[in-house]
Amino acid sequence: APRPQVLSPAFPLFDQSRGAREATMPAVVESPGGTPTKWWHPLALGGVAGSMGELLAQPMIVVRTRMMVQGVSSQTSGEGLVRYSGFVDTCRTMFRTEGIGSF
Repeated sequence: APRPQVLSPAFPLFDQSRGAREATMPAVVESPGGTPTKWWHPLALGGVAGSMGELLAQPMIVVRTRMMVQGVSSQTSGEGLVRYSGFVDTCRTMFRTEGIGSF
């Protein structure tokens, strides 16, 4: 059978004699030890990677949100408004007044 054209070793062009999945993925993925991986290994590792990404990004999203809504108060008197001068000041103020759980 003729070999399909290849853009790079990782991304062969679609070969009509095989399906799209088979054209882009090897039939058996082997672990560094040489044994085939289980079907759920990529799923579990993808879940761990996504969770770690959220764990690192979520505190920054909370700080960004606090900075966006600074000065907005549900009280009409304006008491209790917090002004932040930047990212580090926001982190410092949140940690000082509310603790690590505020992130």
